[in-house]
Amino acid sequence: MQTLITILFMGIVGAIIGGITNSIAIKMLFRPYEAKYIGNWRLPFTPGLIPKRRDELAKQMGQLVINHLLTPEVIQQKLTDPKIYDSLHQILVKKVVEFFQSEKTLNEWLEHIGMMNHDGKMEDKLYILLNKQMTHWINEHNDQLLQELIPETIWKKLDKNVNKISKYLLINVKQFLVSPSGYHLIKHHFDQFFEGRGRLLNMLHPFLDNRNMIERLQQELVKIIENDQTEKAVTQVLQSELDRVKSWTVEEGVQKLLGKEGKDLIWEELKKFFFHKPLKSFPLTDLKNTIINQMIPTVVQKGMEKLGSTYIEKWMKKLEIPELVKNQVDSFSTEQLEEIVVGISRRELKMITYLGAYLGGLIGILQGFIVILMG
Repeated sequence: MQTLITILFMGIVGAIIGGITNSIAIKMLFRPYEAKYIGNWRLPFTPGLIPKRRDELAKQMGQLVINHLLTPEVIQQKLTDPKIYDSLHQILVKKVVEFFQSEKTLNEWLEHIGMMNHDGKMEDKLYILLNKQMTHWINEHNDQLLQELIPETIWKKLDKNVNKISKYLLINVKQFLVSPSGYHLIKHHFDQFFEGRGRLLNMLHPFLDNRNMIERLQQELVKIIENDQTEKAVTQVLQSELDRVKSWTVEEGVQKLLGKEGKDLIWEELKKFFFHKPLKSFPLTDLKNTIINQMIPTVVQKGMEKLGSTYIEKWMKKLEIPELVKNQVDSFSTEQLEEIVVGISRRELKMITYLGAYLGGLIGILQGFIVILMG
């Protein structure tokens, strides 16, 4: 019985020593956090292993990241992942759709992206740019005929539609004449005709049936408009004017169509149209579809390929990742490092402590047997 107690006692003592030893060894990885001195003599094993070699640890972690974890090859491989491509494609499509369906005006979008249009300065700059380009173009084509400058297909369409335009004009004139507004206009001119025409006509005017005469005058005017000769005459006039426009030079066209203030008036209207209307009101469906179906897939694919093959390694060198990791590790306190490491491997560290106790107990039992045998 005494022999068994001795063996068990030595096993328990060995287990306690083994467990405590391993626990102290684990603690000594971090503690003490600072060197301890007796006078000028620094106590051995102070500070702990990690605090003592944290500079080397930080450098090694930086090299580990750049050489084995976050390499250019790894990033390039990740950029070719279809999930990344699809995700980026969906984000860009969503942004484009939001832009074209937005209630915001162009001015508001410019402000949203940080391009503030203070006091119309951006509009003024755009006007100066467009005006400069327009002036340069006009000066370059000053003596060129509009018939030569504008494509022949456009002139053919205009020539073909002259008859339709004359019919359209006559129909609208007829509708105006038979309308209440047309009636009042004819009556107004009818009354003016008798004013200042002498006493005799002024005396007869009250006795005339104005309404009947005005209605008959309306009917006669409508007959004139409906006459084929009238349509031919209007068509000839329009065709003649169109032929005259063809013979204008660019300089003549600008002067007659725009005038001195014409460009400014056109710009004011364009400015109202482009800068102060919601983007969703613009007829840009074709442009939106082109961007979504053609431009975005091409840009994403080419951009990812170019990014991976050309810029990743350069950017990683410029980022100086090893130095970045080292500085970040250096910014941690020793307590934080201990918390990070212990938090990750808490279970494994406990198992090391238990293993020390287990091995210490076995060694203690073995020593007990040896003592008994030798005794």
